Amino acid sequence: MSFNDDLDPDQLVELEQIFRAEGLEHVKRLAEILFEIEEKGADEELLIEAFRQAHNLKGSAALLGFERVARLTHRIEDVIGVIKRGDQTLTPATMDLLLGGLDVIREGVNLSKPGDDTLTIEEQATLTTLEQWLAACDTSPTPRPPTEPRSQVDKVVVQAPETSPPRTMPEPSRSAPEGQDAFIRVAVDALNSLTAQVDDLFEAQVQAETMGQELSRLRHGLDQLLTGVQTLRSESTSSVADDTEDLANLMNVRLEAATEHFHRDMQGLSRRIRKAQEEVGRMGLATLDSLHVKLRRQVREVSRTTNKPVELRFQGGEYAVDRRVLDALTEPLVHLIRNAVDHGIESEDQRQAAGKPPTGLVEVRARHLGDSVELSIRDDGRGIDLVAVRQTLVEAGRPPKEVDELTDDQLTDRLFDSGFSTQRQVSEVSGRGVGLDVVKHTMDRVGGEVRLETSAGQGTTISLRLPLSMSTVRCLLVSLGNRPLAIPAANVQKVLILQPADLLDLGHGEVVEFGGGHVPVTPLQDLIGMASPTWAPQSTRTAVVLQFGDRRWALTVDDVLEYTQIIVKPLGDLLERVPAVSGIALLGDGDLALVLNPGDLVRAAGSRAQAVGAGSTTPDTSSGLAERVILVVDDSIATRSLERSLLESAGYKVLTATDGFDALDVLGRSRCDLVITDAQMPHMNGFELTRTLKSHATLAHLPVIMITSLGSPEDIEQGMASGADAYVVKKNLTQHELVSTINQLL
Repeated sequence: MSFNDDLDPDQLVELEQIFRAEGLEHVKRLAEILFEIEEKGADEELLIEAFRQAHNLKGSAALLGFERVARLTHRIEDVIGVIKRGDQTLTPATMDLLLGGLDVIREGVNLSKPGDDTLTIEEQATLTTLEQWLAACDTSPTPRPPTEPRSQVDKVVVQAPETSPPRTMPEPSRSAPEGQDAFIRVAVDALNSLTAQVDDLFEAQVQAETMGQELSRLRHGLDQLLTGVQTLRSESTSSVADDTEDLANLMNVRLEAATEHFHRDMQGLSRRIRKAQEEVGRMGLATLDSLHVKLRRQVREVSRTTNKPVELRFQGGEYAVDRRVLDALTEPLVHLIRNAVDHGIESEDQRQAAGKPPTGLVEVRARHLGDSVELSIRDDGRGIDLVAVRQTLVEAGRPPKEVDELTDDQLTDRLFDSGFSTQRQVSEVSGRGVGLDVVKHTMDRVGGEVRLETSAGQGTTISLRLPLSMSTVRCLLVSLGNRPLAIPAANVQKVLILQPADLLDLGHGEVVEFGGGHVPVTPLQDLIGMASPTWAPQSTRTAVVLQFGDRRWALTVDDVLEYTQIIVKPLGDLLERVPAVSGIALLGDGDLALVLNPGDLVRAAGSRAQAVGAGSTTPDTSSGLAERVILVVDDSIATRSLERSLLESAGYKVLTATDGFDALDVLGRSRCDLVITDAQMPHMNGFELTRTLKSHATLAHLPVIMITSLGSPEDIEQGMASGADAYVVKKNLTQHELVSTINQLL
């Protein structure tokens, strides 16, 4: 029995949060120790430390009533105890057993509740396996290591971070008062809430500063009024003029004092908010070496599965970024690591034939770059087959001549398209077409960048540029069509004032000489579809030179406003994949500015230039599906408009209908490749429409996606029974998921 019954609910919640944070640290440290033992052998001190970590986790879990965690950790502790006594050795099979057990315990720490002693199916299976291992040890008079077939997988090598010392639990400061720790645990949700509130304060400060500017303008206007009154007084003997001048003078003095007082207070408030942002930002930082255990586990697992010896090197783990960035990046990074080993690294025979060392190399390296950290994942494998990429694009419907003219950079850009893959079969290890689009989507969401470089026979490098913070971002504000737009300053190389004589036409569009080379010039309005005045041939233009990797592009805008700090807010689930837009920001004057994605802009500019060079004036949609026609059926104007915007931004042609009867009428007059329909509509609903289409002689082949707010199992069953090819609940819908589903069906 635990002491939970003696605690009030608030105390219990606080202790649960503390246990979860501490429990995950125990699991992480225990995994690190096991990897060290596997590499170095059964070191007595390491085994004692591993036993202590398991024992402490078991004790904490039992004390707080986390019975499922306590039972599993007890068996992990017993296994380590057997190895510590020398009765067994840590074989690869036993290592797999322990690491698998830690994965299950980690889930239990996150998800189980105090007092819950009912094991899940996975937990029961893990517990049974551990107990069988222990029973086998007990029944043997002289325990011996289980025999295993030796294979190449035993050659897996994993290097610890070169620059990061072994991790230990934080100790209280020696200078801290007696009985008072220098460290406390804070729940992540509480920290995120605090960060959001400080960000709100910053936005309020920016708006208040705008009000201060308005006060200064009012004071200037009052000065002009006072000058007019004094002129009037000199020309009149009326006492009214004297009284008006006195009143104006009094108002001027009071407004001047109020303005000075306001600015003085704002300066102090700004300093305090800035300091609070810095302190809260530091609290939310996490070092990259927290990824190390998870990544080395992935390399170990995939190398054993594929029978490829692979070495993982991890450098720069001491660098820290916003924990929210790290949390969002973890799963996409796992995709990259698994893809690198599965698809990138060759088999041992192939490597020897190519004159390479038999052990493949995957290197994860971090370095500091200004206000960001670059994390690169490099493998020394076969590289990406760009010929296969071209062939896949042709098979997807792109004109062969157009594909042949694509540069290597433009080809590798296509690898980030949703669902794109040159793999013909789904791999159980890393999937097919999964990874790069997920990584790009994640980097867009956190305000980062992703680039890919590959060399045939030499390997592939994927570079992720991670922002240090997801809160404030320094941006260059520009205007286009009287609307403000924000471009991250980290990608802005220079602002140019272009005269007509500065522009050269080399046959594939205009360029300008800059930085010792020619930089292409493209109107920003052509890339984001925003109207702007047409430039006269002899007019001066303003251009912003963007840098993305080794690519540079000059984008012309109406005007450059200022550099400023902004807080980037997400667009929301349905709009999160709008091309070239990564978020939105509230400016000091209350206006909203779209925050542009520099990588998307440079890619889109390159695609457009290639299309123009091929004689086309239509911008490249990057997917090869620009001629696909989709019919959206929904009785809600707002929903139709939103879905139409999402699909058109992804490169599809969109037709609309208000109900099932209207849809059949449209289909009778127009060609269509896929239908997206709501379920609940007047006259003919989505279920009836789908059944009608699937029984029609010439329309039965059309894929149908049903998007609706009806999410009960009965509704989903009804939708699929009517013949729908996919059923998506609106609350779970994102543009990424919608486009991925469409690509799968087409």
